[in-house]
Amino acid sequence: MLGFGAFNLLRPYLVLALKGVLTELPEEVASISAGEAVVELGLMMSVFMATRSIMSIIGGWIGDVLGRKKLIIFGLALYVAVGLLYGFVSNVNQLIVLRAFQGFASGLVWPVAEALLADSVSSEFRGRAISLYVMFSNVARIIGPSIGVLAYAFVVHFLGLRDPLNAFRAPAVLISIFSFPALIASFVVKGDGGRSRRELKLSEYFKGFSQLSREAKRSVAVIFINGISNGIAMGILMSVAMVYAIEYIVKDPAVIGGMMTISAIAGLISVYPASWLSDKIGRKIIVIASMIVSRTSVIVFPFTWDVASLTLVYVMRTAAFSISRPVMQALQADIAPREIRGRVFGLQQAFSNIGMFIGPLIGSYLYYEFRNTTFFNLPGLVFPFIISGLIGYATLILFALFVSEPRNKTT
Repeated sequence: MLGFGAFNLLRPYLVLALKGVLTELPEEVASISAGEAVVELGLMMSVFMATRSIMSIIGGWIGDVLGRKKLIIFGLALYVAVGLLYGFVSNVNQLIVLRAFQGFASGLVWPVAEALLADSVSSEFRGRAISLYVMFSNVARIIGPSIGVLAYAFVVHFLGLRDPLNAFRAPAVLISIFSFPALIASFVVKGDGGRSRRELKLSEYFKGFSQLSREAKRSVAVIFINGISNGIAMGILMSVAMVYAIEYIVKDPAVIGGMMTISAIAGLISVYPASWLSDKIGRKIIVIASMIVSRTSVIVFPFTWDVASLTLVYVMRTAAFSISRPVMQALQADIAPREIRGRVFGLQQAFSNIGMFIGPLIGSYLYYEFRNTTFFNLPGLVFPFIISGLIGYATLILFALFVSEPRNKTT
């Protein structure tokens, strides 16, 4: 997550430099037409999510049958190798292709690692265990943007690369190095040994699902539906949020990095207490409460007017999302038995990633087409945010009505 968070901050600037929009360093210009990169950024996110969806489905299944550790090692190795190639891109198309390969790598790691973690602890501690995993991710989110800024500053001020293309391409090579310790650490993770006597037959894929209770089947189905809907909503937001911030609020990457760091700190502080509470009183109520806050913050996002108000909204959304994610995953693990847990985690992420493939295309299109229009005294740029928030509220209602928290949790 260090490398992931660090380069997320710099990627919009690299796209602008590759397109020839950014011809000077951002701190040396009066304004940046960040909207010129919104379509490419949306496409890049969609490609990543498409390839990640494919591998999440396959990876979760292979992990259930053959073991999870080998997939984690291979996925991390691929992710690091592809990240190093960022330093040599010469056009946006190459950047999109590299992002697609990183999606394959990510799909092999995340659902498999989360399923392995859920397997490794009892249901009474599962919420807190997953929250600790998220907390370490949030620590990386806190440090990541600052590392991105430091890498950028090092390249510009110490290496003297003041051409915008090299100034944002060279840090990618440095940032990829921060993913390497994760690969080393994966070798000492305790694996589950796999189930090598079983074969990877397509007919076996859904066999375990038929043994679930009626309530469990309905809950899993709704979780999958929510996954794609939430993915669309999040994809819309992520494709336009940074563009809006750069174009209308602040252009300095250091300020944006600081704002992201503050938000990540808020998420870090809130996640463990909420997960502890979910282990004690139940998970569903915690998910619902956090969803209300996150959906509301998305809708008010384009009505911010300065760095302080934008930071407040970022803090609300990040804290709420940090709370809901581990609790939702723990609930998912409670519902799904160990034998199909990898597939459930993989399918949920696949549906979410499919949504995040669709969402950026919608968000970037709406932002680009309506940014200079007005409807009912509202600027057109607010519509992607409002649509994202309303989709989020629809998934909240669906979750509240049809997902049942199991009384007897699975091991």
